Amino acid sequence: DRHNVGDSWWYYAGATGPLRHVVMSLRTIPSIISAYHVLTCACGVLATYACYHFGIFGSMTWALVSFGIVFPLVFAITYGVNRRESALAAFGQLRALLFAIWLAVRDWSDAGDDQGRQDCYRMRAELYTLIDLVVAYLLSPNKYHIEKLDAIYFQFSRMSKLAGELMASMPRLASRVHQYISQALVALENCRHVKEYRTPFALRTMLYAALLSFPFGY
Repeated sequence: DRHNVGDSWWYYAGATGPLRHVVMSLRTIPSIISAYHVLTCACGVLATYACYHFGIFGSMTWALVSFGIVFPLVFAITYGVNRRESALAAFGQLRALLFAIWLAVRDWSDAGDDQGRQDCYRMRAELYTLIDLVVAYLLSPNKYHIEKLDAIYFQFSRMSKLAGELMASMPRLASRVHQYISQALVALENCRHVKEYRTPFALRTMLYAALLSFPFGY
């Protein structure tokens, strides 16, 4: 219950019906309308009005339309979809590896019932803390990534020590758990690459300049 999908009224009211999809679509409108989009639309309207007011007319090849609008839009949509799929794959791999660590502690431990149950609770608490830290890192701006990553790496260290402590009598299985932790770190770095490294600034600047200047030229 710690990581439920949502606690809003619309989620429970339309969890299985079309109402939820409609409300979710409406909630995404502020994320796709920004000052940049308003500025681009304003440039197009002002440029059209200025040309009509001053009697400026001419013809323009559609090749410029494909370069100024189609190419930036196709590139942005394709790149955004690919980034989303990469992020979901990396985060899903991270969660699967953490779940595998918990299963290893639960099923491979040679402790008694009571002690084994306590070991599961301890490892589960550490895993929940790690997931909370990773989610907080992914949702935070990049300027805070150093302190967020320090907390995440420290939590990985705690998990590694705990796994070694719980499986001290089974070195081969402990080695397998540490291998899962190593793979989880790789998945975390993949999430980090998707989050922190985006389109090169030169290409982004070219696309922005084309979209902003195109309304005046057209």
